[in-house]
Amino acid sequence: MKTLFKKLIILVTFISMGSLQVNAQEAENLPIKDLITHIDFSGAEPSYRQQFIDILELFPEDAIGSYSMKKRMYIYVTVDSCQYMLSDLEVTCVYKDGIISGAKLADGKNTISFDTTFDEDMKLKDEKVPNPENGPYIFFSDGKWARKQIGAGCALCYIPGADTPSEIIKKLFTSRTLPKLQLVDEEVNAFDVFKGTEKVGEMLSDKRKAYLAKLEQYEKDKEAEAKKMKEAEKVLYQKLCQTFGKKYVDACQRGQLIIGTPEELFVLVVSSGAMKRVNNATLSSETGRRKTYKLYGPTVYNTSSGTTFTNGFVGWATFTNGKLTSISWR
Repeated sequence: MKTLFKKLIILVTFISMGSLQVNAQEAENLPIKDLITHIDFSGAEPSYRQQFIDILELFPEDAIGSYSMKKRMYIYVTVDSCQYMLSDLEVTCVYKDGIISGAKLADGKNTISFDTTFDEDMKLKDEKVPNPENGPYIFFSDGKWARKQIGAGCALCYIPGADTPSEIIKKLFTSRTLPKLQLVDEEVNAFDVFKGTEKVGEMLSDKRKAYLAKLEQYEKDKEAEAKKMKEAEKVLYQKLCQTFGKKYVDACQRGQLIIGTPEELFVLVVSSGAMKRVNNATLSSETGRRKTYKLYGPTVYNTSSGTTFTNGFVGWATFTNGKLTSISWR
């Protein structure tokens, strides 16, 4: 059949048709009305039979169809405006200025899905050209193409003025140009847009834009808070160095207690939890200007029943005149 457009083939697949039977294993190039009557629906549920007929009757009268029966039933129909593949319901449309490939039309809904599975998402990480085997895509007249953004929950569009699957199918059949697609306004709805192999943009729903803006602001706030904390730590570090001496402050930061460490710094560091080896200390004895602290920290005990992790005694620290004069570890 010669038309102004490409010769297109429609593949119709019914995966769960019960015990649907056909009169023959193959039939080729039948007018659409003969194709409908040629298939034996005995054993199939009435709803499947009616759905099948309703879909095929949407094709133009001059449409030519073929089918083969292998593991599943495949119906091929030639029309002049688009390809159409129905399972639940899968659509491939080729127009003079664009392509919709491998998209799915959910039964009872007015959306066209360009989703991919998790396995397909893994393939798409390295896929930079349109490939129906690795997921559905849209190819626009300006040479750009779009597919679901990896990491986004979905990629959904609808055709304005088409509110049911049948209306969408009619729009696809009667269009002579790539239909105008609008994004469904969902927070997880997003496409990546490419020109050749280069990513040049995104198609995002308003809710997706708002979500990403909120996420970006959260990251900025977190970065600003981290910067603020870092500045506060810097100021505190400088103040501690001026008060107690840089050598002792740096040693405490490394989790070490060295002779000469001021008692006040020791108490401050231990109580703050900054030392991994010592996380608590109790005053054990005090004689004149001498104080002895009992030190506690993470302890491992190996017994016949296994290894036990606890917080236990790890050593002693003695201060004279407010300075560390001796330390012994258990």
